[in-house]
Amino acid sequence: MVNIFWGVLSGVITSAILFLLFLLKEKVFNPWLENRLYKGVMLDGSWTGKRSRSLASVNPKTASTHELNIQMDLKQSGYKIQGIFSADSGITIQKDKTRQYSNVYRIHGHIQDNFVVLEYYPFSRKRVGIGTFLLEVREGGKKLVGHATFVSEGAMNIVTMQDITLDRVSEN
Repeated sequence: MVNIFWGVLSGVITSAILFLLFLLKEKVFNPWLENRLYKGVMLDGSWTGKRSRSLASVNPKTASTHELNIQMDLKQSGYKIQGIFSADSGITIQKDKTRQYSNVYRIHGHIQDNFVVLEYYPFSRKRVGIGTFLLEVREGGKKLVGHATFVSEGAMNIVTMQDITLDRVSEN
């Protein structure tokens, strides 16, 4: 009976040690190695962008303007990118009536050949809205230019937004 106890105890301790070694490899060694091997532009930091467009209407009283403000805070480890993305959107009708929308998303993706692919999901499980960005690194890492495709929260339509430009605000 004592041998069974020591056998089980040594198995549990061995499993715990192997699990800790696995965590050390995944959380410390792999990110360090990826950063050592990665030789491209680093995108760490804050990025911001603004997009405004007029929505044409036959009736001048219903003419409207759609404005989108984007804020991204990115952290990069080698080719992998993750962070937070917030979108504030507003539609102004007749310069008086405004509908506002705001949401915060968890974002992750990667960089390859000077192109950034990012996927995002809302932080809150009470909201919907998923999407992707495909952005090109320009001006030596000072700008990200590209497109976004997403599911709109209201009508649940798939929407593509072109000509998005993000400017680097700060570096981490």
